[in-house]
Amino acid sequence: MNGIKGKNKNRIWKTMSCVTAATLICGSMGAMAYGAGRESAAAGTAARPMETAFAEAAQNTLKASDETVYVITAADGSVQKIIASDWLSKAEGGYEYEMAETDGSLPIGMKISYRLDGREITPAQAAGANGRLTIRFDFENLCPETVKINGKEESIYMPFAVLTGVVLDGSRVSDVEITNGRLLSDGERILAAGLALPGLKENLQMTAQGEENSLAQKINDLEIPQYIEITAQVTDFACESTYTIVTNELFAGNETEGLFDMDGLREETKALKEAMEKLTEGSDRLYDGLTTLSEKSDELTEGVNRLSEGGRRLSEGSGALREGAGSLYAGAEELLNGLTQLQGSSDALTGGARQVFDTLLSTAGSQLQAAGVETGTLTVENYGEVLNNILASIDGGAMHDQISDQASAAAREQVEQKVRANTETIRGQVTQGVRAAVLGQVLAGVTQQAGVTMSVEEYEQLSGLSEEELDQLTAAGELPAGVPALLQTVAAMTGEQLASEEVRAQIETVTEQKIQELIAANMQSSDVQNQIQAGVDGAKSGAADQIVALKSQLDSYNAFYQGISAYTAGVSQAAAGAAQLRDGAGQLSEGSASLDEGAAELSKGLQTLQAGGGALTDGVTQLKDGAKELSDGLRAFDEEGIRKLTRLLEEDLAELADRLQATLDVSGEYAPLAKGADAPEKSVRFLYKTEAIKE
Repeated sequence: MNGIKGKNKNRIWKTMSCVTAATLICGSMGAMAYGAGRESAAAGTAARPMETAFAEAAQNTLKASDETVYVITAADGSVQKIIASDWLSKAEGGYEYEMAETDGSLPIGMKISYRLDGREITPAQAAGANGRLTIRFDFENLCPETVKINGKEESIYMPFAVLTGVVLDGSRVSDVEITNGRLLSDGERILAAGLALPGLKENLQMTAQGEENSLAQKINDLEIPQYIEITAQVTDFACESTYTIVTNELFAGNETEGLFDMDGLREETKALKEAMEKLTEGSDRLYDGLTTLSEKSDELTEGVNRLSEGGRRLSEGSGALREGAGSLYAGAEELLNGLTQLQGSSDALTGGARQVFDTLLSTAGSQLQAAGVETGTLTVENYGEVLNNILASIDGGAMHDQISDQASAAAREQVEQKVRANTETIRGQVTQGVRAAVLGQVLAGVTQQAGVTMSVEEYEQLSGLSEEELDQLTAAGELPAGVPALLQTVAAMTGEQLASEEVRAQIETVTEQKIQELIAANMQSSDVQNQIQAGVDGAKSGAADQIVALKSQLDSYNAFYQGISAYTAGVSQAAAGAAQLRDGAGQLSEGSASLDEGAAELSKGLQTLQAGGGALTDGVTQLKDGAKELSDGLRAFDEEGIRKLTRLLEEDLAELADRLQATLDVSGEYAPLAKGADAPEKSVRFLYKTEAIKE
């Protein structure tokens, strides 16, 4: 066994085939192998129908599905026989099944093809082959459903998971590869387990928008396995039957209503678009204002040139003050906007944390109720008190009684098992007693009619003699002449009464009474009572530890939740303070602007600032150019970023959500094969078994 390789085009499907296939396929292969083995073992005496073998296999398979459909196929996948097995619940709480051959339609079509050294061959030609052999399993989804997506009728395939297992002889194969699967080896055999999801890729095909790297393009390019392919170097090839499970259990049985909340997402997208539009409009107005300022810069320069040295200093100071006040106002405005946006998310953050907390409490309550502990509804406010009360009840309350009952029941089950292991011995003892009583009654009646007196002991002694010995005793006069015949009559009547239904029922009744007496006596023994007490002590300790651990986990999350609430309250206070800061900065900015304008008026006549006036003109021009770049950049960001993002959210993601929702909706609509289309919803599992390939 060397050179085993596994190749899979997508890590997701590799992981699923590795975990899911190993669990489901191996379990079902064991059950079907059991049925086949029983059939083979009985072949020496009488041929048994395959239905019986499958029935025995079904009894040893976990009843995870209400209906199991067995599909017998040729080695190329063509169907030969379909057997539907329906599990039914009995009044006593057990199970029985109905099994019948059917000609119903299958949800998945399977075709198996073979290539040897690149050349197509038949399954018969594969037997005993040498070379590079490829076995390919192709699957076709035969269950399309017509649904409406965005008002348009489309075909959505009912989702099924297909899991195939092939066991290969390690002495006949080497250098094994598998596509869409996983290889497992125990040194002598190789299990090739693969997964396919036929129809799922078609369900998710989205309308292409013609844009590279779009969500629709990525979904459409996603490689979802439709087939399983196994390639190996083979010598004198042979292969036992392959097994394939087809099930909708991975998709059905889930609550899907309202799974995708697109309305809330569209509202957020609308707010994002409106905010971007306002930002773009603001940048345009800024550029227009700076353009006007640039056009008037010559007049401003002439005024600056008339400022005196003192006016220049005043102007510089007032300009710095104005610039600082403007920066302060802009910063306060940005801070307020940021805190306002953060405040808008605070409710969602707090609500999300509360929702997680409620989910944790609901899960904890469900687990406790499943364990038989009644808690009522756990809330943030009462969970601590409820769990403390449960801890207190472990030592002397309802939980203590429940644990004691469970420990007693477990001990009684063990005692009963040991006692019933001696049922035949007990029944034999009871039968001897009943036989003695019946024999005494028969002897009393027969001997009275014959006029002979004979005790049970004498009968037992004489019945042990041979016919020759009885004749000798009769001839010697030691026995009356009719005694040998009387012995035969007594034996026949005793045997007849012992074989009657009434006596046999009496034996069984007395046997069961003796068993119950022994069970009751054993239950009162010190060993069993000590065992029960040890079980109670251990269960109480374990239950207390689990409750303490659960409360600790909930306390930890409660601390986190309270911290979130305090944080969001702080954000609201900070936002209110930022609003006051912005208003004050606005007033300061207005005052500094008036001061700067006065300083400019004062310096109109000063010629010493002429050079500074030219620099001011250049600065205004640079500022105007920067505003232009800002406006252009915001427009580009809006077109290339925000608009594409909103289109993705409004179109592609909505379509994907609709298709996923439609896929999940149809997953639970498959009717059991044995009952027809009008049957109530049940889980169905299909097991395909192929013909073995042997010379």
